[in-house]
Amino acid sequence: METLYVFDMGGVLSCDFNDIPVISDYLEITEENFFIYAGENFRKLLDGKINSNEFWVRFSLRYGRKVEEELFGKFFNP
Repeated sequence: METLYVFDMGGVLSCDFNDIPVISDYLEITEENFFIYAGENFRKLLDGKINSNEFWVRFSLRYGRKVEEELFGKFFNP
């Protein structure tokens, strides 16, 4: 997987961007289920306590299928 770093200071690069709906559609799940599978790991990702690769490993365990792509980077389109 490739590493994606996005630094956005004060909304200069993107404003109000949300890729969860398109990721949920891609995975064929609801947004509600996305957050259920993500659990506390989504907050850990946002806080920088885990990286995106670790997030998808943990997500995959709850989702029941391996997510082999870094989907935040794949669908990042501000």
